[in-house]
Amino acid sequence: MKKIFFNKYFIVLLLLMICFLPTAITQEAESESDAIVTAIGIDYLPQEDSVELSFQIVVPTPSSQYSQQLSVVTAKDKTVARATSDIELRLGKYVSFPHCKVIVFNEEALNDGIEKHLDFVIRNKANGNNIVLLGTNDSAKEMLNSISDIDNSLYFSVSNSGGFNKEYVRGTQISLGDFYKKYQSEDSTCLIGNVSLMPAKDVGMVSIPSIGSGDSKGNSSGDLKEQKTIVNKGESSLLKNGKKIKSLTSEQTMGFNWFDKSSTKGFLLIEDVDDELYKKANVGVELERKDTLIKAYFDGEIPVCKVTTKLYVRVAEIVENIKDDRIYNENHAYLTKELEEKIRTRINETFNDAVQIAKENNTDIMEAGKTLNKYNHKKFKEYKEKASENLLKDIRFVHDLIIKERM
Repeated sequence: MKKIFFNKYFIVLLLLMICFLPTAITQEAESESDAIVTAIGIDYLPQEDSVELSFQIVVPTPSSQYSQQLSVVTAKDKTVARATSDIELRLGKYVSFPHCKVIVFNEEALNDGIEKHLDFVIRNKANGNNIVLLGTNDSAKEMLNSISDIDNSLYFSVSNSGGFNKEYVRGTQISLGDFYKKYQSEDSTCLIGNVSLMPAKDVGMVSIPSIGSGDSKGNSSGDLKEQKTIVNKGESSLLKNGKKIKSLTSEQTMGFNWFDKSSTKGFLLIEDVDDELYKKANVGVELERKDTLIKAYFDGEIPVCKVTTKLYVRVAEIVENIKDDRIYNENHAYLTKELEEKIRTRINETFNDAVQIAKENNTDIMEAGKTLNKYNHKKFKEYKEKASENLLKDIRFVHDLIIKERM
């Protein structure tokens, strides 16, 4: 025991504890000096040439309920930085971004160019590159204000649906870090997902008390307000140089995702299948796995980008009757030639539509030029020098689709 107490390392450790323990005990909590931001809404107002900035903040208070911890503060100014300063003056706290999970832009901000509105956030050392970026046709401020409790907050909804969309062929997800990588690339194009607000009753949710309408025990003293909830329909916006150039439907978004190796799952509803097994049936087909291989080469002087998609599908739902009384058998092949052909036609139509949109808008979001350059740098350099301003115009896109049924 004496050896321990007279050990020089123990003495040094003891002295350090004596010096720093009072500081640690008396140190001010982060929430006392910082406003913890969980979501940001940016509404650009072109009539006023100003930005309405909204922060969803959470202030941990041991005695209060979760529903009382969320608050939305808003300021309007010429730039995001100045609006942030206004909010900090009002709160008497610095805003803190490490816990921010999502930034939502209204349509006017997308049209104006989101890179200038993100400049303040990206320069903040405490920001996270994994912040999800989203667009909306509604007001970003209204979207944040529609949140009533932390379990149904924007952060919670987007962290789930956003992560899901990363793999889903009818959705899209882009983070702050991904956006800047694409923005600084040669083509500077990307897709950003769109969300919208709908009355909760229209999507099967019930109304709940608005924030602050109850006491600390949760007893409601006010009227129930009509709640709105976030709806993701798989729509997206095509951005070039940070500005929106086209709105995309869910089907058009899916067309671009056949080029994306990270989107691997999905669901297709194939209508009016009529053959030896199905009787004018609507068949739900689950895409359980998608493998994508992209190659590029020159066929003489013509550049070719070939996308090979191997789909593993399963018939998940049959609406209407089948032509015989065969009961469900998991070992039975339900992928008939008619059904496979309809799946192939549907997918190829979305693929070709995506190629057409890219060529019309001169946006190489599929990175065909990058792939061609990788496979034959010398020939691509010659092609690029001779090509018009639209690099995609003379590239031939080929889709080799292989469909396999999973039992």
